Amino acid sequence: MAVVWHGEKVMAQIHARAEAKMDASAEMLVKRVKDSFREPKSGREAPAGKKRIRGFITRRSAPGEPPAVQYGHLLRSIVWENIGQLARRVGTNIEYGLGLELGKRNMAARPFLRPAFDQCKERIRALWSRP
Repeated sequence: MAVVWHGEKVMAQIHARAEAKMDASAEMLVKRVKDSFREPKSGREAPAGKKRIRGFITRRSAPGEPPAVQYGHLLRSIVWENIGQLARRVGTNIEYGLGLELGKRNMAARPFLRPAFDQCKERIRALWSRP
C-alpha cells in the first residue's frame, strides 16, 4: 500500500477558497457602505432649489451619519480591490471622502467606512466559519 501526497493540491484548494471568501467579504462591505448612503438622514433640509438632485432627496446628513447622496460621485466611487494574497482594500479615491470619514477642522465627521465594517463584522465572521 502506497501513500500518495496531495498536499500541494489541497493547499491550492484551501487558498482558492480563502481568496473567494475575501472577495465575498469585500463585496459585502461595499454593499453595506453604499446602502448606508441611501438611508434617511436626520440633518437639516437642503436649500429650496436643491430638494431633489438626480432623484435623491437632499436632506443633509447630521454629524456621525454617513453622507447624504447629492450627486452620487462618492457613492459610485466606493469599490474594493485585490491588493495581494488574502488582502483587499475597500474605499474611495475621491479626495473629499477622507474628510467626510474623519472630519475636518470646520466639519464634523460623517463616517461611512468604519461603521459599515462594524455592522458587517459578524456576517464576515460567519462567512469565514463556514467550510
